[in-house]
Amino acid sequence: MKTISKEEIRELGHYNDVLEFLYLCNINPIFIKDDNNVIRFKGNKIMRYLIDYHREETHKVNNSHNQGLNIIWSESCVKNYTLREFVELYIGIGYSLCGFVEVFGDYMSLVFREKHDYYTGKIVEVLGPNEESITLIEQNITSLNVDDTITNCSEGELD
Repeated sequence: MKTISKEEIRELGHYNDVLEFLYLCNINPIFIKDDNNVIRFKGNKIMRYLIDYHREETHKVNNSHNQGLNIIWSESCVKNYTLREFVELYIGIGYSLCGFVEVFGDYMSLVFREKHDYYTGKIVEVLGPNEESITLIEQNITSLNVDDTITNCSEGELD
């Protein structure tokens, strides 16, 4: 495991949108490259333990292997979790940057005010973040009308 700088990530060119999004969120994580050369956030061992423990405990009750993060997502309607809180959680458990983009890509598009071509899905215009974009980060995640993200993050184990 090796610490990797933001500059090194920028040089790769793949995750500049993630770096900008984190900057807008006023979050300054540490990045690492793991033994498999996967770039991820340097996680918090206690947070990771709590998610893994929650998954194991719910497995005993529900006989389901994939409950840790999925329960938190499904309870977000009632618990009023913000986008920032979810971002901090995924950083805290050491999520990969690739997985982070899969989970939060639609939210990042909302914050960056990107317009997509309906048929191809490609970005046709980026208006850029504004003051309203910053307030989205503090809103309840279910009020942001991004349907695919909950489905995407519910399909499989932790990344």
